[in-house]
Amino acid sequence: MLHVYNTWSRLPSKDLCDKAYSYLSRPATRDSALVCYNILQNRYNDHQIKSGDEGYVVKALTNMGIMYMTFYYDYKKSYEYLLLAERVALEYHHLDKLPSIYIAQANIMQMGELQFSVEDVIGVLRKAYRQATENQVWDMMELSLSDLLDECIVKGRIADVREDIETFRHLTDYRDAGQRTSIEWKCKAAEAVGRGDYAVAGDCYLTASTIAPDTILAPLKQMNDLLMAGECYSKGRNFQKAEFALRQALSLAQANGNKDYLKSIYEELSNMYRSMGDTEKQQYNEYLSLKYKDSLMTEGRLANVASVKLTDELNSMNQTVRMLNEKRRLQSILLIVAVLVVLVISFLSYRLYRSYRLVQADHYRLYLNNVELLRRDAEEQERIAELKRQVEESVRRIGARKETEVQSAESSVGEPKRRTADTLGRKEMEEVIQKVKDVMNYSSEIFSYGFTLNRLADLVGLRHHLVSQAINEVYGHNFNVLLNEYRIKEACRRLNNRDEYGNFSIEGIAQSVGFKSRTNFSALFKQTTGLTPSEYQKLSRKPKA
Repeated sequence: MLHVYNTWSRLPSKDLCDKAYSYLSRPATRDSALVCYNILQNRYNDHQIKSGDEGYVVKALTNMGIMYMTFYYDYKKSYEYLLLAERVALEYHHLDKLPSIYIAQANIMQMGELQFSVEDVIGVLRKAYRQATENQVWDMMELSLSDLLDECIVKGRIADVREDIETFRHLTDYRDAGQRTSIEWKCKAAEAVGRGDYAVAGDCYLTASTIAPDTILAPLKQMNDLLMAGECYSKGRNFQKAEFALRQALSLAQANGNKDYLKSIYEELSNMYRSMGDTEKQQYNEYLSLKYKDSLMTEGRLANVASVKLTDELNSMNQTVRMLNEKRRLQSILLIVAVLVVLVISFLSYRLYRSYRLVQADHYRLYLNNVELLRRDAEEQERIAELKRQVEESVRRIGARKETEVQSAESSVGEPKRRTADTLGRKEMEEVIQKVKDVMNYSSEIFSYGFTLNRLADLVGLRHHLVSQAINEVYGHNFNVLLNEYRIKEACRRLNNRDEYGNFSIEGIAQSVGFKSRTNFSALFKQTTGLTPSEYQKLSRKPKA
């Protein structure tokens, strides 16, 4: 047994749950299912549950609670496990598992051995119904609403369930038409009981009993619906239909060997015959009800004894397995911890050193690339300036007279004539961009704080929206991005110019090219060059190879 337990304790949580479920189907192996669930509970208690396996713990605790209620008749222990399952489900936000836990809790609370009021039972069933509806757990929604309706009908609390019936009828995401019909018949039964029309209520329950889900719970649902139909008919003094429904329920209970339902059905038959005045049948059915009740109590006492023995064995095996696991863990830790420490330190030292050298090399390559780009840009500007001077000289020689007229017109206006059209042609676009380049390349005004698109438009001689249009279409970005590119380029030049700007701080360089915020300047500099201003300055002062 210890070897089997030790082997199972190494299984993944999902495999343990699957194994337990396979054992539940046979009475002779139910104790084995309890062992599987107990291993999962111990993992939770010892904080050894892997991330993502918390749902299996909730399932194990819930099923243990149901097992102690159904097989061992230990209602106190069952309720304790169900409360623990609720706490774990809330702790790990497995809200979809709460409805089944609440339904099982309500079943325990209805047993009578634990002292709970009708309000307590209805409150827990309502929590199950609303939680199942919110999380769209439709099978639990059906079961919880069905139990809630039955409880309110039996206890004469129909007013308490009217709001829940309305909530159900307004559901839009509930798709199972067959099951919806079954629940709808029960809702109609509750409303009929509220009107005092027990005959209609019995008919509704009888119809609902014919709509059984395709699950192992189908016989239980059908027995319950027939029992409720019999109770409703009996209260309405329609004893013929009541006996018909109860006899059908009795046949199902006998076929399934369900002693709990047999006790309840015989008890209801006894009450019915009492109302009919048939003392002989009333006493006979009362005798059968007491017989099954005594049988259940005897089985419960025997099951409790077996449960105590099994629990003691489980606790003993838990302790032994913990000791073995702890011993193995200590041996493993002592064996590998020293080697791991040495390997980790060596590896980290090597990685840090290598990463440092690679980063330094990458930074230096970025710096050299930026210096080369600046050099080429300067040569290009000189070449463009020389070409421009040659073109201007040719224009002055060829069209001196026309140039004189143009200069005269410009002096009479006092400032460049602004274009009034709202769009630019291709040739005009090229002329505007050339003027923009001239301003950006040769005007130191672009490095002042107050330099704006409007000021650039004034210098170019066009409306600001035409200048903005030209910049956006040619450069693919707006004026601010273009301005920042020129300012960052100038900042690189000044960081390289140690003779003139060697005494400037990073903040001083930033302000000298038009940036008010060092933070903004640093972010743009890093984005443009791949280096921070400090790294760039440090590399600029490094002796060149």
